[in-house]
Order: sequence, then C-alpha cells, then structure tokens
Amino acid sequence: MRSKLLGYYRQFTTNRLLYITLKPYFLIACMVFFAYSAVLVTAVSFMGTSRITETQSGLLSQAAKIGGTITSDHISAAQKVFKRVNAGLEAMTEPYSFDRSYNTTELINEIKSEYGSIDGIYFFNFKDDVIYTGETPVYASSDFPDTELLSEVRGAASNILRSPHILKYENGRSIDEKHTLMSFYKYGDGGMAVFTDTDKLYEILNDGSGIPVKSLTILDNKNAVLFSTDNSVFGTDLSDNQAIKEITETGGSEGYIKHWGTIYCYSRASHDTLYISASSALPIIVSYGKQIALLLLFALLLTFLYFISGIRIGMSIFEPFRRLRGNVLDTLGIVPEHTAEPGTERDLRSILRGIKRHMTKYDAMQRTELEYTYIKRGDLICELLTGSAAAGSPQLEECGIELPYTNYTVVIARLDHTAAIKKPRLGTLLTHLSECGTSIFGKDGTLVYPTVFSGGCDTVFLLNHTGQSFSKRLIGLFSKTAKERCGVSVTTAFASGNDQIPELYRCAEYAARCRFTHGHGSLINYDDLLEDIHSDCEYPSRLEKAIVREMGLRNMTGAGKAIEEFFDTLRRMPYSYASAYANMLLSSVVSITGAGSVNGSLKNKLVENELSSPETLDEFKAAVTDICSRSIKTSAVSSKGKYEKLADDIREYIDERYTDPGLSVDMIASHVGRSANYSRTIFKRCKGISISDYIASKRFDEVCRLLRETDLSAAQICLRTGMSANSYFYTAFKKHTGYTLEQYRKHYSNKK
Repeated sequence: MRSKLLGYYRQFTTNRLLYITLKPYFLIACMVFFAYSAVLVTAVSFMGTSRITETQSGLLSQAAKIGGTITSDHISAAQKVFKRVNAGLEAMTEPYSFDRSYNTTELINEIKSEYGSIDGIYFFNFKDDVIYTGETPVYASSDFPDTELLSEVRGAASNILRSPHILKYENGRSIDEKHTLMSFYKYGDGGMAVFTDTDKLYEILNDGSGIPVKSLTILDNKNAVLFSTDNSVFGTDLSDNQAIKEITETGGSEGYIKHWGTIYCYSRASHDTLYISASSALPIIVSYGKQIALLLLFALLLTFLYFISGIRIGMSIFEPFRRLRGNVLDTLGIVPEHTAEPGTERDLRSILRGIKRHMTKYDAMQRTELEYTYIKRGDLICELLTGSAAAGSPQLEECGIELPYTNYTVVIARLDHTAAIKKPRLGTLLTHLSECGTSIFGKDGTLVYPTVFSGGCDTVFLLNHTGQSFSKRLIGLFSKTAKERCGVSVTTAFASGNDQIPELYRCAEYAARCRFTHGHGSLINYDDLLEDIHSDCEYPSRLEKAIVREMGLRNMTGAGKAIEEFFDTLRRMPYSYASAYANMLLSSVVSITGAGSVNGSLKNKLVENELSSPETLDEFKAAVTDICSRSIKTSAVSSKGKYEKLADDIREYIDERYTDPGLSVDMIASHVGRSANYSRTIFKRCKGISISDYIASKRFDEVCRLLRETDLSAAQICLRTGMSANSYFYTAFKKHTGYTLEQYRKHYSNKK
C-alpha cells in the first residue's frame, strides 16, 4: 500500500513539473509567432505594392487607349448625325410625329450597334418640347425623369465632353440610376447627348487583373480634371490636393506614391496629359491568402498551447491527484513544499469561466453565420425570381437551395392597408409571414424558399413541388393563418406551372396587382384571371356624366347610385383598364370640385388625403364619394370652366381622328388654337391622363374590338388603327391588356 501511494505521489510531482516546463515553451512559441507575423506583413506590403503598381501601370496604358476610343466614338456619332440631314437633325428641329419618332429610334439603334462604347443617345428639341430617348414613350420636359440632365443641357453654352453624370431613367414603373460619361453637342435650340455606361468602362479596365481599379482620373498640363470616373477621389478643385502636389513634385513619366492608405499610380501621356488611378491597399491582404491562412494556423496552435497551460492540465491530470493528495501526504508523513498546489476548486471555477466566455463567442459567431446565410439565400431567391440567376447556378447549392422538381409555384403575400402599418413593425411582420408560409407550404415534399424584396411590402415564396399544380386550399389556409397570428390582412396571389421562374413571378405579380379590383384579403389565381377577359372594356363615360349631373343637382343619393354602378362596371374589367378609368374619374371629380365650389384649403386637403395611392377600387369609391359629399354640402357644383371645355374639345378631336397615323400633339394643338405644351398640361390636369396615353388607349381599344369581331391579321389591324406593326406594338399591347394578341383572341373565341 505504501509503495502504491509513493507511486501516486511521484506521478503527481512529475505532472506538476510538466506544467511548470510548458510555460516557457508557450512564451517561446508566442515570440516566434510575433516574429513570423512581422516578417509576413513586411513581405506582403512590399510584394503587394510591387504587384499592384505593375498591374496599375498596364491598366493606365490601357485606359489611355480606352479614353481615346470613347472620345472618338462620341465625336464620330455626332459627325454621323450632323454631317447630313437625317432623322437626328429633324428630331432636334422639327415637331413631333409618329414616323419621326420611329426613324429617330432606328438611327439611335444604328449608332449604338456601330460604336460599342456608346450606351445611349438622347435628342433634345426645346423649341417643340420633345425629347427622344430611343425608348417609348417620347418625353416632354414636364415628364422627363432626369431633371438635372435637362437643366444642364438646357443651360449649356457650348458642347460638353466626357462629363460624369448619374443618369435617371424609367424602368417599368420605377426610376433607376446608372453612372455614365455624357457628351452634349448643341444644335440650334436643341442638341444631342451621347452616353457611355461607366460600368462597361470598369469591366474593360478590370478584365484580367487581380486588383480591381476603382477610379480613373485624367488631368491636363494645368492639373485641371478632363475626365473622372469618380469625382470623390480628387473632386474638381485640385489647388490644395496633397496627393496631386506630391505627384507633381515627384516628376517622371510614370510611377506611384502612397498617401493615407491609398496607392496612386500615374502615367504621363502626350501633351503632358496625366493619367492617375487610385487603389486601396486592402486588396493586397486578399491576394496573399495562403500566407494569412498559415498565420491563422499558427495562431490556432498557440491557442491550443494556451488552453493546455491555461487550464493547468487540472481537468485531466491534477483533479484525480487532488482528491488523493491528502491521503498520500498523511500516510507518508510528508509535508508538501507548496500548500497551494495547482488543481484547486478555485482554479477549476476560473477554468469554467474561461470556457463559458469562449462558448459565448462561438455561439455569437454561429448566429452571425446563420443570419448571413439566411440573407444571402433570400438575395439569391430574388435573383432567381427576377431572372438575374439561373436555376443551375453553383451559388444555389452553396446556400442549400435545391430545385429537383420541374413544377414551380410563386406565391406573393402582399400586406394590405400599408399606410396604417408603422415602419418599425413592417420588418417583423414580413419575417412572421415568411415563417408562417414555410410551415404551411412545406408539406408532401414541397420545397419552400421565402424572400422579402427590400423596400417593399411583399413576402414572396418560391415553391418547388412534384404535382403540376399546388394546393389552393393550403394557400387559402396561409391567408387565414396570417390574419389570425399576425393580426394583418394579406392579399395572396399565385401562379403555377413548369415555365421559367421569372415568367411565373411576373404572372404572380400581375395577379397581385389585381387586388385593385378584387379587394383586400383576396386569394387570386393568375389562371383564373385568364378566364375573366371581358369584351366590354370601354370607359363608362355615361356613368361619369351621370355623376357630374347629380352633383350639379346636389343630389347625393343619385350621385351615390351612379358611383356604385361606375365602380361595379370597373370590377368586371382587367386591372389595367380599371386602374386607368378609376384614376380618370377621381381626377375628373377633383378637377370639377376644385374649379367651383371647393375652396383652396379644402381642395389641397382632398388632393393630399384622398389621392394618396388607393390600393383597391373600394378605396377609390370611398374617396370619390367623400369628395362628392363634401362638395355638395359646401356649395353647388360650378359648370365646367374654360379648361374643362378645352380638354373636352381635345378628347372629341382625338375620338374622331385617332386612326390617323399622322395624329400628333402639334396637330391637336393647332386644331384647338393653343400651343402643344399648353394643350398637354390642360388635358393632363383635367383628364388625369396624357394626350399620348389617351391616343394609345383609344387605338388599343379599337385593336381589341377588331380582335374580337374580325379575323384580320395583326398588320391589317395596325393599318386600321394608325399604328405600326413593329415589336413596340406587340410589347405595348401586352403591357396595356396583360395578354398577347394570340391569347386575347383565343380566350375571346373560347367565350363564344
């Protein structure tokens, strides 16, 4: 027994010696780690700087060629327009016509295809207030989306070359932006603007290089900025710029300097033109990933040694001997050299606190990783729905997105009464809807991928399932559950099939817009909308006149019945017709009440409160009813003023001549004895729709009638309605009605 206890004590002493020995080795390892880190940082800095300057030198040479190419393309495009009389000169000097608009679009497309660096061309005719962009519609100054560009070119005293400009343009129903280089060439009262997308310039500059170029600046021999892809690098005033001063003092044809964590590479071209490219030193770290990974491995080794020495080997070695230590010493009669041996309860508690601290950091890291994966998955689903990513993309597999089946359903859950929802609560509601839909839809092997479009009020679900169609019962259950759990009303729209995912999303989005006619809390199937095409989509002008007549008689009961019948008629129409006609009626009623009995403050209140984006026909009806009621209570409705009469004359003239291909705003203005701008403004104010949109609406109404009642071809129908049978006609018809020509005629034939 005594020999066993002596053996235990010797082992205990040996383990304690092991702990004491490990401490200096740990300190030595730390010193080696810091020495290696210093060497690595120095090497990375030197080699990275060398690499980035070599890369930048080649890029600056390439940029000089590219800058010359862009300038040459802009000048050549201008020469092509100005050297002879063509559609471009006519667009800048002659009034608008349909043929002139078509020829101008053809000229723009021809120039863009001939010169690869040109992204867009605008023609400005300030005399006749017409702006051609190569897209539709043709703009007037009041409708042009980029007011800054309009102000700049209108006030230009001479030509503008290669000026950085953030171009604003219409993309569907929204206004998008993109960075461009703009050259403007004056011609009389108009001019021509040529654009190059700077994103294309970045792609050419960064092609094949390991370090992306974020900026390129060109200075003349007086240090004035000739061209810059990013004004934030130097700005326009270089008088006190320290980096420019240092480059000027350094001299030489090419080289680089370091200034506040940024590397500026410069190269002097002909005529002392100075090309400068600025890059952050941060990409150097990324380009030396192997060395950094080795550094991290070494840090992990030190962490391991830290745990061995930090916990004092107590949890695996000292703890058993701590329990036997008292018996060993008592039996042998030995007095220990140190009364506080390692491995005490206090030491163990300290160890546990250290472990908990590291576990807390690990849990936080896990949560951050989960949140990042969730956000990235949502972004990829958005790209799938909009067509920016393909179904077989490897990024989908990285985020765990699997699409093994050929059948898809896109479900859009759109929050109702969004004006009443506080913004801080909006994100929480959308998250709850995502969780609710995932739990309900994810049955029978269905794969569910929710996402939320940023800045919107929609939760979108991409469902991948085996059956050809998804259960409408489950979608209805989701709407009911969302209202019970979240306390909000949700309109649910969906589209199913084995088509391309972006096409299904567009169909579901169209169905969601039909909330306007179906009302809040509706369940809308896109396929059901295809069966609901009605032949009668004419504007119910008879009912509008009845509403106005009853308002004039101060008969709210009669006006209410006419309003009810008007909106019941709109409920049987497609969304695009119902929305346009509701806005026309609302604008007409506001115009009538504002011209007569309603005072200025009340009119402003009506415009501010009643016209604030109604979501459904019921809200439109409530707004119209409220306006009529207040108008009747306040005073008698005045007769139509001179503005309404002028707008009616314009509408009657269009109704008689809309099949004329040469019908234009100038022709209409000449007929009523007013200028084109004045006619546009008055008609838009009184009727709530522009002249060009009203002409297009009348023509497409006639196209629909001919499709229903005749077997004429598309070309023959275009001739009869004053339109051209080009790609714009087919695109505009689908945008106007929601269907192609073949779909419209086929469904009407089935109705018969």
